[in-house]
Amino acid sequence: MSDERDDDAVPEDPKRPDPRLRPPDPAGTQPKWDPDELLPQEKPPAAHDRLWSPPGEGEAEGDREVAAPAPEVAAASGDDVAASAEPLRSRYSGRFHFILGALLACGAAAVTLFFAALLGGSSSTKTITLKTLPAWSKWKPTAVTGSAAAQQIATHVSQQYHLPDRRQLVLASGGPLSYASLPASLVIKHPDAQGGNIETLDGVAAQYKLCAIDPSSPRARAQPSKSCVLSGRPSVSRAQLLKREAVELALYSFRYLGVTQTVVLMPPTVVTDRDLATGRTVNDGTLATALLFQRDAPGVATAITRPLSQTLSDTTPTLATVTRSPDRSTVDTLASSVYAYRFTLSETDGSAYLVLQSPTG
Repeated sequence: MSDERDDDAVPEDPKRPDPRLRPPDPAGTQPKWDPDELLPQEKPPAAHDRLWSPPGEGEAEGDREVAAPAPEVAAASGDDVAASAEPLRSRYSGRFHFILGALLACGAAAVTLFFAALLGGSSSTKTITLKTLPAWSKWKPTAVTGSAAAQQIATHVSQQYHLPDRRQLVLASGGPLSYASLPASLVIKHPDAQGGNIETLDGVAAQYKLCAIDPSSPRARAQPSKSCVLSGRPSVSRAQLLKREAVELALYSFRYLGVTQTVVLMPPTVVTDRDLATGRTVNDGTLATALLFQRDAPGVATAITRPLSQTLSDTTPTLATVTRSPDRSTVDTLASSVYAYRFTLSETDGSAYLVLQSPTG
């Protein structure tokens, strides 16, 4: 039987190489890549969990790395990672995906042109114009850190409010809620008639301070006065204009800083008590008040979801026009939480608190 098979076998071609001597991949059909090239070249930066915390000393934003797992944890989960690893892909897969996408795009364009040619003579063809939604505001802060962005908001907003002589109404400073360089917590002390309970507000708060400008400082480099008290006789118009400025500061902070509360410390008001019998001054001092805005308040929650121009008029009013401004009722509603305030330090751990309470006690 073996001899018959040998006689009937086809003679080998001396020009054809032995298949057993061919290279394992003669046509380049097997994927070739360096497995090390599939590994990420750099680790992603760690996320920031606090609005006001800047990068560490000598550390750039992109230098932070995600901590690697402990060796024993990595060894224990090595089998699971290997089992769930994604299959390796050829280095040419991206090219095929690109070509396939191009062919599909050409096909879609051809279909569109075909129907356009059929309907080209129709007079009922309409042009559709795509419109983008309006921006929330014409201006927005560009700073990276929360503290710098809050100061940008304070500078921008305060420059829109002026006195009749075109001097700026007040100077505004912004940043995190703090006292003597210490982070502060926000506390509300309810009136004694309501039980006198103390409520601590959770979340992240921004703080702005409005201060009168020292009249002796040049306009180009205005400086706050020592007492922050506004000169001149108090008026309803001035109080309304300051209140509108506080509302604008709060809305910018909620929109671009994402804070939970905004506290605006208003310029102190001179308070003078006189003896009704003699007319003499018996007590002369100042009253420090603050406006509290909370993100979840109904009016605020609505204002930060629609363009700012729908809440406050585009033209900033003046002392002469603020009482007739179309947004006056909105300002009064949003700035209705007025408190007397004081900062205090805890005697136990030295923590700082901003205590808000009713101006009447």
